[in-house]
Amino acid sequence: MTEIVLPPNHVAEVIRLLSQYFPKGTVRAEEPDSSTYDTKSLLILVKDGGSSKPAAHTYWSCMTTIEVRHGSRSEAKKVADTVDALLRAELKDDMSYVGSLNAPTYDPDLELNVPAYSFTQEHYIRGTKTSVEALTATN
Repeated sequence: MTEIVLPPNHVAEVIRLLSQYFPKGTVRAEEPDSSTYDTKSLLILVKDGGSSKPAAHTYWSCMTTIEVRHGSRSEAKKVADTVDALLRAELKDDMSYVGSLNAPTYDPDLELNVPAYSFTQEHYIRGTKTSVEALTATN
């Protein structure tokens, strides 16, 4: 039997963390349905920022992009700064902040005409340990 480490679902980990601080349904991985999306409400989108790779035996270097939208530009900025700080403060055994590609930057959704701020951070996140039996090829 061999122990291996599978990559973490870093988007789900960041959503789980942020959901502790924001109302249910506010933190999401996917765009809401356009027919029910209230563009004046707070929306925090968590996306795969690309370039994730193994960093050590059990950890992965994961890039995550956050987009914060709100009908009020000042509120979007305030929440984006708060989310940025929350993710930089995360120091647990299974997740730690490494660095940022940028601070929250004004990046409005022009199609929906919604103020938004976005930024990308890198975290080390522990992968999932599992064991596998010897695999045999079948014809």
